[in-house]
Amino acid sequence: MPQDYDVPVAKVSGTKITDTDIRSLNEKEWVTDNVIDTYLKILLNELADICKGLCLHLLSSTMETLIRGSRTHRPTYVLNDYKFAVGAYYRSSHWTLVRRGVRKLK
Repeated sequence: MPQDYDVPVAKVSGTKITDTDIRSLNEKEWVTDNVIDTYLKILLNELADICKGLCLHLLSSTMETLIRGSRTHRPTYVLNDYKFAVGAYYRSSHWTLVRRGVRKLK
């Protein structure tokens, strides 16, 4: 497909990946929120044994809300309940990775 149609083409870690997401991986393209969020989700799945359910992935849309200080319907997280929290947000044409090591992973 020569243009973006947002047609689902795969499912990765429970997330639908579209033709638009795949195309965003090409050189000189902007990587989509879905690609970033899915990558971080896979990363935390790899850390599952270490985290023992205490690692938190914040979606890019949630990170955007937190960075802007907006109040929305999004859930409230008590970060101290987690060993590790990670998310990414888009600012000034760049993705910024944010992590918070709340407690030492053993």
